[in-house]
Amino acid sequence: MLEVLQVLDVPQGTASPSSTSSTWSTYILAVLPPFAVPPVRFPFRALAARAGRAPLGGEREVAMAALMVARLSCDAVRGGALSDEQRRERATAAKAWLASVAVPARARPALARALDATAGDRAALATAVDELARVATAWLDEASVAELRGVTAAPFVNPR
Repeated sequence: MLEVLQVLDVPQGTASPSSTSSTWSTYILAVLPPFAVPPVRFPFRALAARAGRAPLGGEREVAMAALMVARLSCDAVRGGALSDEQRRERATAAKAWLASVAVPARARPALARALDATAGDRAALATAVDELARVATAWLDEASVAELRGVTAAPFVNPR
């Protein structure tokens, strides 16, 4: 894994070839050591940011529930990550959580269907998540809806 480091050079009495100031930047490619931990990329940054920044009430509750659906859907889409029994158990627990959250009435059926679909097959999950993305546009921003739709989209490259 390569990392770009920026080093500032301030030579005495010399000017940069491209400007009249005495400060310029040099970019160096640094190779991380083999024992270094690679950076962790959270796949639902927009949904998490929306849930964190939304005011209390419907917007925040829908964003949190959509984040829950996205996380469960991501695990359901990756084949072999969880057994069918584990996915059913997680979907049941998530539905119990959804019942305790003050989600707007228009969003609740789509969220419940999407949570149910995380225990089923991929085609039903894609349909339920697309319906949820359509319904939740009233409460979510474009980046959040794109992340939600991207969960069931076929990847163009290997995510590893």
